[in-house]
Amino acid sequence: TTGYGNLGLGDGTLLTNEGGYNLAVGHYSLNNNVSGSFNTGLGFYSLYSNNNGERNVAVGFNSLYENITGSQNTSSGYEAMQYNTSGSYNSAYGFTSLRNNLDGSNNAAFGMASLYNTLGSNNTAIGRNAGMMNTTGSGNVFIGFSAGNNTNYQTASNKLVIANSDTETPLIDGDFSDAKLKINGDLELAGSLNMSVADVITESTTFNGKETIIPVYDDGIITI
Repeated sequence: TTGYGNLGLGDGTLLTNEGGYNLAVGHYSLNNNVSGSFNTGLGFYSLYSNNNGERNVAVGFNSLYENITGSQNTSSGYEAMQYNTSGSYNSAYGFTSLRNNLDGSNNAAFGMASLYNTLGSNNTAIGRNAGMMNTTGSGNVFIGFSAGNNTNYQTASNKLVIANSDTETPLIDGDFSDAKLKINGDLELAGSLNMSVADVITESTTFNGKETIIPVYDDGIITI
C-alpha cells in the first residue's frame, strides 16, 4: 500500500491501496482498493472488490463484497449488500439485507433479508423479509414482517404496504403514484372525518348505504 492514514489488520487487507484514511479489519478486507478513501471494512472479505468507492461502511462477512465504485453506503450483517457494485447512498442492516442490489441507490433495508432481491432505487423496507421478492421496483415502502414479499409486488413501484405477513391483501395498501390508499379491513374513528370533495354536494347523500352526508356549499369540505 502507498496510501496515507490507513490501518489494515488481517491477511490481504488494503493490498493494493493508494487511497487514504481507510480502516480494514479482517481477512482480505478492502483487498482491491486502489483510490477509494474514508472506507471502513470490518469482517472477512468486507469491501473486498472496492476500487474507488468512498465513505462506505461494511460490517460483516462479505458485506459490500462486490462494491467497486459505490459510495456512501452503510451495510451491517452477513452478506449485506454483497453484490452491490455501483449503487450509492444505501443503508442495509441485517443478515443478507439488500444482498442482490447492483446499482440501485437510496435504498434503506432494516431486517434480515429485507429487499434481498431488489435492483431498484428509493425503496424502504422495515422488517424481516420485507420486500424480499421485489426485483426492479422503485419508490416502495414495505413495513412489517414479510410485507410485500409476494409476486404482486415483485416488479411494483411506488407502493405502500403495511402488513405482518406475506399476504396479497395487506391491511394497508397504498399507491403513491395514484395518491390512493386502500384499507383491507374495518376503519374505526374516534372522532369526525373531514373529506375534500371535487364537487359541492347540494343535497343529502347516502354514503356506503349507511351514513348520510350533510351538504355544504362554500369550501368543499364535508364532515361525516
